[in-house]
Amino acid sequence: MGKGEHRRIIVGNLSYSAIEDDLKQIFSKFGDIEFLNIPRNRNRSKGLGIIDFKDAESADKAYNEYNEKEILGRICYISFGDSVAQSSNKSKSRKQSNDDRYR
Repeated sequence: MGKGEHRRIIVGNLSYSAIEDDLKQIFSKFGDIEFLNIPRNRNRSKGLGIIDFKDAESADKAYNEYNEKEILGRICYISFGDSVAQSSNKSKSRKQSNDDRYR
């Protein structure tokens, strides 16, 4: 899945002090956000943020604006990932393929 076909961005090298509201404030200007999470390990950020936009165009805009740019005092790197909906559809497809093998 390449650029233009995704709705999820992953913000890497994010400040450990970042909170969800920080990312929402920064990235909501690109479009509607459907999901936003900063994974944590015992209350400490893992240094990345996950954002699912309503559409791929918004994800592209966020990538173009903030990849390799400073966010909250650190140079961050943005990559694309599968959104929750895309991931669950892939799982269903794999399960269906596996089921078909045993018919």
